[in-house]
Amino acid sequence: MIHCFEGKAIEVVVRRKRKRRSTLQNSYYWGVVLPIITNALFDFDPENGKDSGITHQWLKERYLPKVLDVVPSVNLPNGEIVKGIYTTTKITTSQFMDYLMFVIQWAAEFGIIVPDPDTDYWKELELIDIDKK
Repeated sequence: MIHCFEGKAIEVVVRRKRKRRSTLQNSYYWGVVLPIITNALFDFDPENGKDSGITHQWLKERYLPKVLDVVPSVNLPNGEIVKGIYTTTKITTSQFMDYLMFVIQWAAEFGIIVPDPDTDYWKELELIDIDKK
């Protein structure tokens, strides 16, 4: 593979490997956090209140910028660069924990109580969360 770079300037980046958001975190978010918040929002917006996808879009646009170091961008085929397309699929386990904290805290401010995950969730998460900042 190196031979394809012969005669060209290259850049090598070395950084610590970070764990992506875990399956347990995702299950807790989509199985507990989002349904509780979505059901509570139904009282305020019956048209969209039962759609966890809409709730997820709104929450990630509001709170992912608080946990990410950079604003993500996408290069479109026409050369246009679109900034601010946030996704939870590429964030680390600790970034996702921070995101969950913001979301749950926001919900609590409106009287929406989201239960903590069971203890097995936290035990498993401690084993895989190696990406402390």
